Amino acid sequence: MVPIHTIGFVWPGPPVPGDAEEVARFIPDGVNWHIVGTPRDFANDDRPAITRDRLFAMAENPNIEAAAATLPGLGVQAIGYGCTSAS
Repeated sequence: MVPIHTIGFVWPGPPVPGDAEEVARFIPDGVNWHIVGTPRDFANDDRPAITRDRLFAMAENPNIEAAAATLPGLGVQAIGYGCTSAS
């Protein structure tokens, strides 16, 4: 098994400093990481309600794949989606 030294995360929406702090809490010492976000896909609401339909829309967002496609160029060896509500 090859050790993982760099992990990439796709975040639902543009990541903010608090998001990066949350990810950093779970990364072991010696592992690098990168976080990229998808464009915000909901209308002018900083705290939209979490509904079943919204979660399905988030999980089916075509921007997830586009954002993930930017990570291999950064040398990541594994990619995760950073939204536990929709993963």
